[in-house]
Amino acid sequence: MRVLVAEDEPFIRRFVAEVLQAVGVEVVESSNGLEAVELLSTQEFDLVISDNTMPGLTGLELLVWMASDRRSESFVLMTGDPDPQTVRVCGELGAKVLSKPFAIADLRSLVTAG
Repeated sequence: MRVLVAEDEPFIRRFVAEVLQAVGVEVVESSNGLEAVELLSTQEFDLVISDNTMPGLTGLELLVWMASDRRSESFVLMTGDPDPQTVRVCGELGAKVLSKPFAIADLRSLVTAG
């Protein structure tokens, strides 16, 4: 499995990557939404895990871009503020929401559930 992790906070991005790598997942890291778009335009992924609040392009905007581009990757939005509208849009677009702070087991189960 190949996962793109888009998170502007280096500590959180590295933590998520290490958790996933420990269970055999190949991880590519992105520090913002625009970089994630570039990576998605040139590489194949099974899953995108993105923070919502990032410079350049938010995680929700990245999800909307992926949906408009008819991307097939699964999507998990990490957010410290899961407001009802964000949760609704994620649900409509087939994405899952992971509220921060989250347990390692929750992260792993989202990845293994695909």
